[in-house]
Amino acid sequence: MNEVSTQAEHAYEGLVQEIIETLQEGQARAIASAAEHRFTTYHAIGRAIITRQQERGWGAQVIKRLAADLRLRFPDRTGLGERNLQYMCTLAKAWPEPNRATAVARLPWGHVTVLLNRLDDAELREWYAARAVADGWSRGVLELSLIHISEPTRRTPISYAVFCL
Repeated sequence: MNEVSTQAEHAYEGLVQEIIETLQEGQARAIASAAEHRFTTYHAIGRAIITRQQERGWGAQVIKRLAADLRLRFPDRTGLGERNLQYMCTLAKAWPEPNRATAVARLPWGHVTVLLNRLDDAELREWYAARAVADGWSRGVLELSLIHISEPTRRTPISYAVFCL
């Protein structure tokens, strides 16, 4: 290869790398945006259910009925079952004032349900959510980090590198 073609090849490789990085950044922003919209949507649904239950004196059976009615109206849509509607109510109770900037709003829904199931303390939920976002934890890593949560003041995640040996 002559010098001109080598320079052209380097320039081309630079372009490929730039496009790859742009696509990855765009994908990450799209995923975060979708998670934030899901968070606000699920929070609004949970808040609406809780409000109606309180105003009308409806019991927990309304969630079962809602799940059935929503399944009829949205037969191809997942995530509107009884358990998820209950999680939406729990979400609205756990974060009474939704703030899309909070770390939990950027997590996949499965991560959010783990936090709701395992942590009653709001400060700990936020801390673990922030760590999961910052460190890119999978749900499995998040669950492993919560194994020893009996120490309520834990602020240092447990290292699980030993499991990879």
